Amino acid sequence: MIESNFIKSILYNELHKVLGINYIFNKTDHFVHYPNNWNLEQGDIYYLIYLLQIFKPKRHLEFGTSIGTSTLATLQYTDATVWTLNCILENDKNDYFFNLSISLKKWLEKFGFESKTDFVNGNSPLIIGYRYLNADLGHRVNQIYCDSRKWDPQSVYPPDFFDTVFIDGGHIKELVINDTLKALSVLKSGGLIIWHDFNLEFIEKSPFNDVYFALDEIKDIIYNHFNNLYWIYPGFILFGIKK
Repeated sequence: MIESNFIKSILYNELHKVLGINYIFNKTDHFVHYPNNWNLEQGDIYYLIYLLQIFKPKRHLEFGTSIGTSTLATLQYTDATVWTLNCILENDKNDYFFNLSISLKKWLEKFGFESKTDFVNGNSPLIIGYRYLNADLGHRVNQIYCDSRKWDPQSVYPPDFFDTVFIDGGHIKELVINDTLKALSVLKSGGLIIWHDFNLEFIEKSPFNDVYFALDEIKDIIYNHFNNLYWIYPGFILFGIKK
């Protein structure tokens, strides 16, 4: 198992101490009740924004676009160009996307989709990244439609190409390992890597167990690239700064 003193739990309002800065995180008014309704949009997105504002990436990599929540936040709060991967899947219809917002309904109506029965799935090109597209920020995004296991970043990008990486794609252990290793191969020294859906209090629950056990399986590599990893309590964000 990963050494307990290697992954450090840090309170959100003490992040500045770990990072050695004076900019104190203070966004508790935005948070929903933890942990029952916690999600990226209503909790962890503020941690992500905070970290990215500090590291000020020019080139940012994401594994997992979905509707583009984290992509849009990156574009709005930094000057980065974003590369983001999403696998197009033929899965079942997902009512979650219909209940998400009025803006998504209007977005789908542009393409003639007016009801649930018309809609294909949450990994359709109609949905992937709709938030950054709807905000007219697509010109700063390189959207890659690909299974990340088939993506070879080293054949395209030099080892220090990306300043920051956000890993929130497939949550099975195989994919988390794959995405982590590929991220490390193109992340610069001093660069930031962030994993979503990591929580030490929920290790026994999917998908959090696979994120933890994926990192545990490659712990020797993790130890080689980071002095420490930091879990932001009470959320689901783990981050590290590459040596």
